[in-house]
Amino acid sequence: MSSEILKILPEAQLEAEFNALVHTVVRNRERLKEILNRYGVAKPEDIKAKIASGELKAHPAFEDYLSALAYQIDTEDMLKKLEEKMNQLREST
Repeated sequence: MSSEILKILPEAQLEAEFNALVHTVVRNRERLKEILNRYGVAKPEDIKAKIASGELKAHPAFEDYLSALAYQIDTEDMLKKLEEKMNQLREST
């Protein structure tokens, strides 16, 4: 969408922002799932627990734990923003 159209149609701007957020959420979830699957765990904290128990070596598991945690936090933040955008879209129609 061109920036001119987005300026004329605020709903189009909201829709573009919504779509970008959806893309980010999907990408983050895929990356998170990839890391979790690598270690056979359900959540980032499980990687940290495996490191603490000695089941995993700290390197590179700790870096992967931090990445997974960041993807999880970012996804949660993006989902909140998606909800806000969805409400704005509802109000604009």
